[in-house]
Amino acid sequence: MKTTDKNWKSDLAPLLNPTSIAVVGISGGPKLGMGANAVKNLLDFGYKGDIYPVNPKYDEILGLKCYKQISEIPGELDSVLIAIPSEGIIPVLQQAAEKTVKAAVVFAGGFAESGEKGKELQEKMIKICEENQIRLCGPNNMGILSFNNRMMLYSAHIPEDVTPGGFAFVGQSGSITMCALAAANARGLGCSYFVTSGNEAVLEASDYFHYLLDDPHTRVIGCFIESFKNTEKIEQVADLALEKGKPIIILKVGRSQKGQQAALSHTGSLTGSDAVQDAFFKQKGIIRVDEIEELVETAELFLKTSLPKRNRLAFTMISGGGCGIVSDICDQYDLEITELSEETKGALDQIVPFFGSVNNPLDLTGVAYRNPDMYYRCIEILLKEDVDVICMDPDIPWIEPLFEKVKEFSEKTDKLLCILSLTSENMTDVKRKMWKESAVPVLQDPVRGLKAIRSLIRFSEFKEENELVGPVEVTLHQNRDEAARFLSGQGKKLNEFESKKLLRLYEIPVTNEDLAGSVDEAIDIAGRIGYPVALKIQSQDISHKTEAGGVLLNIRNQEDLRSGFEKMLERVRSYDSNARVEGVLVQEMIENGIEFILGTAQDSQFGPYIVFGLGGIYVEALRDISLRVAHVDEIDAISMIKEIRSYKILQGFRGRPQINIKILASIIVRLSQLALDFKDKIAEIDINPLVVYPEANVIKAGDALIILK
Repeated sequence: MKTTDKNWKSDLAPLLNPTSIAVVGISGGPKLGMGANAVKNLLDFGYKGDIYPVNPKYDEILGLKCYKQISEIPGELDSVLIAIPSEGIIPVLQQAAEKTVKAAVVFAGGFAESGEKGKELQEKMIKICEENQIRLCGPNNMGILSFNNRMMLYSAHIPEDVTPGGFAFVGQSGSITMCALAAANARGLGCSYFVTSGNEAVLEASDYFHYLLDDPHTRVIGCFIESFKNTEKIEQVADLALEKGKPIIILKVGRSQKGQQAALSHTGSLTGSDAVQDAFFKQKGIIRVDEIEELVETAELFLKTSLPKRNRLAFTMISGGGCGIVSDICDQYDLEITELSEETKGALDQIVPFFGSVNNPLDLTGVAYRNPDMYYRCIEILLKEDVDVICMDPDIPWIEPLFEKVKEFSEKTDKLLCILSLTSENMTDVKRKMWKESAVPVLQDPVRGLKAIRSLIRFSEFKEENELVGPVEVTLHQNRDEAARFLSGQGKKLNEFESKKLLRLYEIPVTNEDLAGSVDEAIDIAGRIGYPVALKIQSQDISHKTEAGGVLLNIRNQEDLRSGFEKMLERVRSYDSNARVEGVLVQEMIENGIEFILGTAQDSQFGPYIVFGLGGIYVEALRDISLRVAHVDEIDAISMIKEIRSYKILQGFRGRPQINIKILASIIVRLSQLALDFKDKIAEIDINPLVVYPEANVIKAGDALIILK
């Protein structure tokens, strides 16, 4: 019997917290297979629900009554684990549908990741599940761990001492999920759910995120992902996560071409442009990390502390070498090491040896190695300083009292106090036990640890900024209908004149210009605009006007225009005799401005995205650009502008006046709206150069090209 709940994928309780589970593909032999191992995990960890082994060859398995088929199981059934090869799964799923089973887990591989035959098999699986609203985890996965109700439906070994807590993890890779579990357990992080999502045939990462965001036990969500199936869903989930104050930390593969190929062969999915995905993460406050240890280290920091207000750090180290290491890392990752006040330095000067340093980072020297009281007094002084984060070096023999003291300090301040080890290689059993049980965050590597602090600070800043602004509504531009009529009569590519007509409709400023069909018309237009002017050939067949000899600059009078007009046409005909010429653009000369590039393109997963950066002839060589996914609001646009390395040029470089950043941001926002309004029509927009005149506070599109789908 089919159900009719339209929101069935949002209710994952039958999958993640089932009251009854059938296991198909379990044997009673001495060697446990994946199905039997999952049942053993359920029993060993004290799962309180009903377990129904299904195998016609046995009456009993692992002390449980065994059934010949799913239909014989009495009463309602929440979930079924199918632990058999891929070719036998469809009939079992059909039986589960007849039993109105609400959820299923499929361990087997051999589906979309394995070729056309596997894709066809996966499509059949999807059809059965969608029609019968079966919440399917997998295929090609290792199962689910639900720590609070001890539902360990997992095919591999689980550490015996794992504890319930606030860290949830969703991973497309079963092996990576095992690594994340081991790393979390080694740090003593309590966990709520671990899900191996596999190929995500029916349920995708966003579905699990949505459930976890409503889960009262989950406070931080980690994820290993190869590709997003539905970008609209991950966007909605990211907004919900920000609203609930629950960070999402993602390890997303596909930065390199090899990484993209590996993801494709693994899950049968395209990874999309990595730069665009990075931009999306920035826009949505999603934290991206580069390795499992960094993900877990970041999760620990979020779980064990509150968000810092600002980016102001202080360090207590016991060596000058350590001071140099953390200083370099902070510089690399844009972490601010605060200049201490003279009052603080004076107080520290009374304690720190003369051969140490009272500058931040503090070099307390080897004296602190033998003198706990000195170390504590220095921390107490820093607690009064205008800093937000204090990191302490634990390479001391009296580490146990330090943990107690830092815990005591933490309870009296809103500053983030953490232990920052320069290496995790000198871990003793005593240290490991203390670090695992510590309520104080312990960062076990300087790079990973400081990157985790940076993520915490950025999330705090992002959250505060978005709370001030609130949600931004996406609305159609007032001239959209007129723009739609204009585009309906165009071919595959718009020339510069046509492109700028469309830009004007979206209030994007362009140069003063008009199209001439003859030299006399050109002279008339130049007279209206005022000399000097530029001439540009207009032809959809010629993409690079300069190469074709189709650009003439600095024409200062009527005589030069008349002779230059004819010579330019001759050069163009010589370059391409078959090129169709729509006319010659007569344009005001734009000189001595700062040239930027502004454009849009389409990503296979995220749709339209916006590019801004240093333009002119340098854009390809220097690639000083920033990206965001449309819709881009003012906050996003300002962030894009400040992100490029050449931003300092706009701030009044070498005595020039500053540009009004809000005006520039408004142009980026309008272009984003144009790209979004016509995402099914426009493939690319290229404005290069976008000329900025700080002195006059003027911005103009000097050239433009729009390519349609």
